[in-house]
Amino acid sequence: MAAAPFGGWLTTASTVTPPVHERDDDNGELSTINRHTAIFKWFYNHLVCSYWRKAFPALVSYNRFVEWMPSVLLPLCAYLRHCFGHCTGISFIDSTSIKVCHNRRIASHKVFKPLAARGKTSVDWVFGFKLHLVVNEQGELLNVLLTSGNTDDRKPVAQLLQQLFGKVFGDWGYVSQKLVLHLW
Repeated sequence: MAAAPFGGWLTTASTVTPPVHERDDDNGELSTINRHTAIFKWFYNHLVCSYWRKAFPALVSYNRFVEWMPSVLLPLCAYLRHCFGHCTGISFIDSTSIKVCHNRRIASHKVFKPLAARGKTSVDWVFGFKLHLVVNEQGELLNVLLTSGNTDDRKPVAQLLQQLFGKVFGDWGYVSQKLVLHLW
């Protein structure tokens, strides 16, 4: 008999459901934050603490975990940088939008107001950020950059490709005569 994936927590977790909160139309932003916080708290308390205790013997309580989160941002970023792959001469570049709120709630949005911006994707208008990624042909991350949602895809290319060599492939959002002259 084969072992259950992830120590069996995946099959057990399917019988337990996370909390569901009713939508608060008066303040959608706070309602969304509360809903996501409750789901993560449920995930940490019911799955991580229950099924991963052997893997993490010094696991702290949820409240202590939340207190530590701001202090681990810099080490997490350093770890992400450490996990980057190596340039092989073939790279792929693309971006994706990270929506912070629905378009109807932009006027009342407060959390990311100074940082996020309204931008156009190939599908729709979004209010949020753009995550720009460069990977090699093996799918290993080579560089990453987070910009406001209204940043043109071509603008951060020089910064993203600064330490890389070889050929880079991207979609039509990266085509421009200026960029060809700069990279060639």
